Amino acid sequence: MFKHISLSEKVYIEEGIALGIREDGRDLIDNRTIHIENCILPHSNGSSRVKLNDCFDIICSIKMEVIETITLQGLVDISVDYSPSCNLKIDDKRFQEIGIVVSKALYSTYVDSQAIDLNKLSIIPNKYAWSVMIDLLILQAEGDALDACSIATY
Repeated sequence: MFKHISLSEKVYIEEGIALGIREDGRDLIDNRTIHIENCILPHSNGSSRVKLNDCFDIICSIKMEVIETITLQGLVDISVDYSPSCNLKIDDKRFQEIGIVVSKALYSTYVDSQAIDLNKLSIIPNKYAWSVMIDLLILQAEGDALDACSIATY
């Protein structure tokens, strides 16, 4: 899906590239500043908080529990929620829809690609397995949160 931009937006982008700067003042090859804190939630098996410049602020909690199963695989559940205080100007229903889209994209990245092998989550085949619950709360987002969520889960 491509977004159509106006002529003035196109000129603005082209002039920025010609001058070697971005809208936020960074050079073309400069990355955003990434600040990562780990182990911020004491009751999780793993947790992190990721801040990218003033654009993203995301908290991730990973919990694991042993479950009874009749399969040879464990489970992975990924949930992405936007905080109501997030500064996006959209309604709550749209927040939920975007969260579902990001959750599905992360699931595809980790599970469908077999980066997380569900078979390796089996403890005793057909009896016990690990259930991994990855919960992300987006406190601030200016743009696509998928990259920042991916960093937070890593």
